[in-house]
Amino acid sequence: MIPSFSFLIALGALLVSIKSYRLVQKHQILSVKPFLRIRQEFTLRNDDGCGILLKNSGLGPAIIKKFRVIWGDYEIKNMNDYVKIPQTEFIHGFAGDYFNTDAIIEKESMKWIFQIPIIQFKSSDDVANKRYLEGVKSEIAKNLSIEIEYTSLYEDKKFHLNYKMYL
Repeated sequence: MIPSFSFLIALGALLVSIKSYRLVQKHQILSVKPFLRIRQEFTLRNDDGCGILLKNSGLGPAIIKKFRVIWGDYEIKNMNDYVKIPQTEFIHGFAGDYFNTDAIIEKESMKWIFQIPIIQFKSSDDVANKRYLEGVKSEIAKNLSIEIEYTSLYEDKKFHLNYKMYL
């Protein structure tokens, strides 16, 4: 009688230990889960100008597996691809001055980075001009799409972020 009672107590303790281990493991995975989002900033509140920012609002770093920026019919893979972007009244000069995609493409991870500008128009007389700003927003809405695939540190699940701005 006593040996079987001891066996039941030991079995119960083992089950509680297994359940506790699984809960701790689940908590650890959730504690490093990244959450990438794209933020539009067109208010000119600070010296950073305006544009599109990639922001990690999660608790852990995002390991970026795939990052695609498409402008109209052109995929921007590196600095050489910026020359393919057609010049307009609002997007002119060297388009690489506006895009910051290389910082993300080359690093392949957002380790401890809070946010990175993807497209940034520095504050200037042009940017401060409301008509210019509306034109830039319109060009971005017509042409820009972003696709990101990323994982957490555990690489247990893939997350997807697709962005297309709508006015």
